[in-house]
Amino acid sequence: MAQTLTGSYTRPAGLSRAGVVAIGLAGFDPRKKLIKTVTGVVDLTTTFGIAVFIARFDIRDTTTKYLETDSVSGDNLAGEIAGTISFKLPIPANVTERVKIANVVDKFRQNTNRWVGFLEYADGTIKAIGSQYGGEFLAGTNDSGGTAQDLNGYMLTMTTREHEYSDLYTLTGAGLTQYAAGIMPTV
Repeated sequence: MAQTLTGSYTRPAGLSRAGVVAIGLAGFDPRKKLIKTVTGVVDLTTTFGIAVFIARFDIRDTTTKYLETDSVSGDNLAGEIAGTISFKLPIPANVTERVKIANVVDKFRQNTNRWVGFLEYADGTIKAIGSQYGGEFLAGTNDSGGTAQDLNGYMLTMTTREHEYSDLYTLTGAGLTQYAAGIMPTV
């Protein structure tokens, strides 16, 4: 059966959603997946409960982006969308803070952990990644930086594999309020 297009699309005027400025991470449970509606994700409490559940990290590099690549198998026309984001967590000057961030990074590296990521964009948009199958941290590096201007810190790469684009999982309405309420306090 041939597909029929129903209309054209023009980009609305205004700023683009460039630049991920922060990432929130919550534990992934395959029995409780985010549910999208026609307006996006409006409920986080069904998936995560009402407790504080999101560890939020500011991203040091202002050009961080999330890249999704769609691929379809010619054998069965099944496909998946692979997503990748690499971001840098800065190394704090305080030794105690350095140890804390190193422990956090170590938890990311453990391949038994899967995560749901919440990308916060420069324009205020927040979308979930890894919400259906969980995201994994498969690569990480630690760079001390050669000068004060270097982007020293931990470079982490999170990968996801989903059946739908993450734009369908943009937080709206009560989902935004629940996200803000679910962020863990800074330690």
